[in-house]
Amino acid sequence: MEVPVITVSQEKLVGGEETKRECPNCHSKRNWKNGERKTSFGIIQRFKCRDCGFRFSEKSYKDCLTTEDSQLCALLEAKKLDSATETKTVAAESGKISPELAVKIVQYELTLKNKGRSPESIRTYTGALKTLANLGANILDPLNVEHVIAKQDRWSLRAKKNYTDWYARFANKYMHMNWEKPIYKAPDKIAFQPYNIEVEQLIAGSPRSVSIACHIAKETAARIGEVVRIEWVDIDSKNNLIAINHPEKGSYTGVYSASNELMSRIIALPRKTDRILGTASTDSIDNMLLTTRKKLAVNLNNKRFLQLHFHSLRHWKLTKLALETKDPFTVQQFARHHDMKITMKYINLARAIAKQSDSDEWIIRAVKTVDEAIELGQVGFTPYMMIEGVQLVRKRK
Repeated sequence: MEVPVITVSQEKLVGGEETKRECPNCHSKRNWKNGERKTSFGIIQRFKCRDCGFRFSEKSYKDCLTTEDSQLCALLEAKKLDSATETKTVAAESGKISPELAVKIVQYELTLKNKGRSPESIRTYTGALKTLANLGANILDPLNVEHVIAKQDRWSLRAKKNYTDWYARFANKYMHMNWEKPIYKAPDKIAFQPYNIEVEQLIAGSPRSVSIACHIAKETAARIGEVVRIEWVDIDSKNNLIAINHPEKGSYTGVYSASNELMSRIIALPRKTDRILGTASTDSIDNMLLTTRKKLAVNLNNKRFLQLHFHSLRHWKLTKLALETKDPFTVQQFARHHDMKITMKYINLARAIAKQSDSDEWIIRAVKTVDEAIELGQVGFTPYMMIEGVQLVRKRK
């Protein structure tokens, strides 16, 4: 029995009051209040669009920020004030972060920007320092930071390793402390693998921008940051090609064939910016995906959706390709990996899946002509065996 696909658009969204700020995703003004967010700038009202389900703030984070230079000047000036005034004046920081540490973090942020680091990397590195400082660590004292990280009992080994690596970059490369970081050996976990039907249900049940982003990831194995940076000049609608010209994590660029369905969906998008997904960011896509997977988990009574992340689509596509081709070099080229060690994770997982597979999980076809062989080969069929002079080909369901 086939599992029904329930889309978000099937829900009848009611209510919603007119707001001054329109939805950044669909530009609708039919929104309603959806909680408040406590930030270092004060309490910010949150809204939820009743047309597309996107959550946004009354005043964006960027609207609250001044320029980086004025931030630094404000922090330097705050050091001259008494302790009672410092907390109120240094608006860029909150919690237990002292003005001295706040100055160092902003200076580090400017240094990373001057070194050409991406905004996502800068946010990761500085965010790690702010987290440690809020936990009471003195980021200018490596031994103190080491102690704070070690006593976080609720953190996994992976989290401790990541924070140690992020802080080591600040301590050794920026502050030149020559800190010998502690060794946390975090085991590599097997990535969650969604089923084919779950991938289709996710694409069908997501809001438009998330659905198209997931569809692109399904066919190209692109990361979320690579998808949101795809521009209209990267789309070749005549030849159904999508170029990934803004790779992440040191990967190569790549060009991928797109299905007619995906290309028609991309062409139908409004051309308001240079990017095909407009002003959508990695955070906005992640937030909408989080809401969507919760709805699908309830509507389809499938808790596996709660384990699904955007990167799961990349794992799914590369594992599927490894099952079909059994060629590590083909998978490495498709994934745009620099290191074959990363590619071998998908090859080994595909081998494990293949051992547990039953014969009824294959689609088998008989080839009679060369044209049939070419046509079936283009959709993933591979030679299987010869029976009475007839070539059989197969691919996984």
